[in-house]
Amino acid sequence: PHYGRGRQWQRAWRRKVLGALGGCDLLLLPAAARHAPTAAESEPLAMTAVLARFTGVWVLSRTPALSVPVGFVEEMPVGMQLVGRPWEEGVLLPAAAYQSVTDWHLRRPDPAAWRAGAAAHGSG
Repeated sequence: PHYGRGRQWQRAWRRKVLGALGGCDLLLLPAAARHAPTAAESEPLAMTAVLARFTGVWVLSRTPALSVPVGFVEEMPVGMQLVGRPWEEGVLLPAAAYQSVTDWHLRRPDPAAWRAGAAAHGSG
């Protein structure tokens, strides 16, 4: 019964996603609910669950998706994700060219901010 309910949810999710994509080429969404973690916040399993919450669902809708860096918040990187219609990677991939005309992917977090986050949380 759990498998059956899961498959029903997956089909409903796919219909919602395809409906959202109905009149547009792409969806532009945040890649995560927050900026990248500081050293003190980097407990791998817990932070992976937080950071992957917005990106992991696209596999269930069977739609192509990719993430690119778009800036910094509190000196830590943030990203956007682009989601396209099934089998239309040819539309999705050129949109990712945004990364080639910006330098966000070349910037690194300020080491002082990284260490300050660690010190504020008692590690580092």
